[in-house]
Amino acid sequence: MSTLSDSINSFVVAVNSYGTQKPATNWLSKLGFGGAKSPVQEYYHKLQAESQSISKQLGAASPQEIAAALKTLSQLTSTCPLAASGIVAINCGSMVENGGDPAIAGEALLQRLPEILEKSTEFFRLCRKNAEDDTQFQAALKKEESTLDELSGDELGARYAKAIFEQNPDAYLAANAEQLFALAVIAHLSRSKKMRAAARATPQLLTAAQTADDVANRRSFLRSMLRVLDDEQLFVLHPEKQKGYQVRISGIADNYQMFFRKLDRSQINEVSIQRLIHRLSIVSYTVAITISVNGMFSAALAAEKKQAESITVTVAEKNRKAKAPVDVERPAIVSREEWGSKAQPIGDDRKQVPVWITVHHAGEVWKAEDDPIKFVRRMQEWGQNRPKLEKPPRDTYWPDLPYHFLIAPDGRIFEGRPIDYEPESNTKYPLNGNIGVEMMGDFNVQRPTTAQIESCVKLTAWLSKQYKIDQEHIRTHRDAAPGQTDCPGKDFYRYLEDGQFKGWVQKVLSGDNPEIEPGPPLEGGPQK
Repeated sequence: MSTLSDSINSFVVAVNSYGTQKPATNWLSKLGFGGAKSPVQEYYHKLQAESQSISKQLGAASPQEIAAALKTLSQLTSTCPLAASGIVAINCGSMVENGGDPAIAGEALLQRLPEILEKSTEFFRLCRKNAEDDTQFQAALKKEESTLDELSGDELGARYAKAIFEQNPDAYLAANAEQLFALAVIAHLSRSKKMRAAARATPQLLTAAQTADDVANRRSFLRSMLRVLDDEQLFVLHPEKQKGYQVRISGIADNYQMFFRKLDRSQINEVSIQRLIHRLSIVSYTVAITISVNGMFSAALAAEKKQAESITVTVAEKNRKAKAPVDVERPAIVSREEWGSKAQPIGDDRKQVPVWITVHHAGEVWKAEDDPIKFVRRMQEWGQNRPKLEKPPRDTYWPDLPYHFLIAPDGRIFEGRPIDYEPESNTKYPLNGNIGVEMMGDFNVQRPTTAQIESCVKLTAWLSKQYKIDQEHIRTHRDAAPGQTDCPGKDFYRYLEDGQFKGWVQKVLSGDNPEIEPGPPLEGGPQK
């Protein structure tokens, strides 16, 4: 029977099969774009398969086995080829999530991080330079009254990846590794005060992350984590009661209000932090934050009534394995074969590892006579013909459906593009790592059906269990692309905004069958 040690050894062999060739050699320069097979793509696929084998062994591994595996991966982190660095790092993050000691591989990750960030930054600089020199693209932007500054580095990267690879292979490979590497670093920082202190003592890490964000036109969670403070003393004033409370905060970024806003949504016994602060009978509480390798955190709140005039906020360092969740049944899904998909090949440069579930609506009013199968087929055909039907910059070719799942008003779930390929979007946000779930209809002018909501809840619960996606990585399109869209419409967004949707999902994950009530219409919203 295979063990974690066996899987690690096999993974090391796979990583080292890259050989001694430099990135500019003919072997690596055969990287295929547009779906063609190549040695480096086979290399990536081999590492992904070995990583899945490691993941399967983690649940049964002892703390000693995990520690030994982390020591091996720590050494590999420092020496592995750039092409493998992201996948090696994410395995370190998975080990830490399963109880491994962050101190074992943490130092190696922090030492390699500047190289990843600097070379990835060069990739995005080259993307912008290519875009500036592309007169045809510049003309298209001008026609759409858009500017280069409005585009993210990921959008430009999708357009110019092949050109950048030919100019600077290392920059391309670093950009390809950066997301997974950053998630692994986040998992370690979130669980170790010592690592956070080491990161603060190396200010060039934050500088490199800020530069990468600025050049790529984004704001990453890694940047926030590198600014995390520990043992900071604050005073919370209650003007109405003319009282003040001394607060000591650890494991909170200096922009701590962002964290409080997120924590306020996580409730136990329907009592939020915001309410606690204003209830003078509760003056002492502890917030336990756990950040997953997916880059998100969940919060649990424990409060007790005391007479002490102080509040202590601490971070719980997660060193124990989480209790195994219950099985979540896969909902019935109409397969691609059943609805007659005619997908075209998607390039392997669009491969992804899911870390988000992003919910959309179609933005098209659903009529009683509409046929879901015809709708799905029509959307796929439209995407494949966008270069003929749309004007720049919306004329990009979509070889398959833009979403991974589509939900009809009768509750049927239709299978879209394969999950291991990133989705499509007309808005500007990093697409890689997203599972796109679309509900048919326009929920600004009509309400989702109960059957749709139920199917969306069950599908989201199953996906989050299947891909180990944390609740805080469940979001809507408008959350992913703020200020660019109101998708999925106000009459569905309400359920994410008030926490009901995630509450329903959590009940499914806990083995319950929640009774879903859509509730009354919103004031000024659609009535039916």
